[in-house]
Amino acid sequence: MGPRFSISGIVAAVLYCLLGLLVAISLNCHAGSGLFVSGGNPPSFAIRRSPYDHVDIFPLLIVSQLHPDNEKVGPLQEDDAKNRIVWRIVADPRASSLSDKLERVDYGKVPPGFIQEIPKQGAPEMLQENQMYEARGALSLMGNAVVRFKITDGKVTSYPLP
Repeated sequence: MGPRFSISGIVAAVLYCLLGLLVAISLNCHAGSGLFVSGGNPPSFAIRRSPYDHVDIFPLLIVSQLHPDNEKVGPLQEDDAKNRIVWRIVADPRASSLSDKLERVDYGKVPPGFIQEIPKQGAPEMLQENQMYEARGALSLMGNAVVRFKITDGKVTSYPLP
């Protein structure tokens, strides 16, 4: 007599397979979304959204020189008071619909629909070679809206988050 399978055992196996598939899909839904850096000095930041992101807006971008103590911890564990913000732009409330169309930001160039808060006047400082920087958006809206990077020999190198 061959192996015996019960209907309830088969149903349970199918349900476990479906659950595993759903978990795998949900983990990969945000794989292509987030904030990415490229180029040289000044760098460019790309905002990529997934169809599964909860919101479309990208209301702010902050570029900070990362304090060495914060290089070893994730963005939510940083002591932000130790970092030095070199550039901060926010969506202009009078043009809020433009922040959902934002796909790229070049460092130092304020995109349409945004205002610069830091520095208050003029262009932001040139980024220094071999210093760790962090660019981030609103992490509460897009959890992977953060990237760490250095400028080395005039080129951007991104670094993984701890």
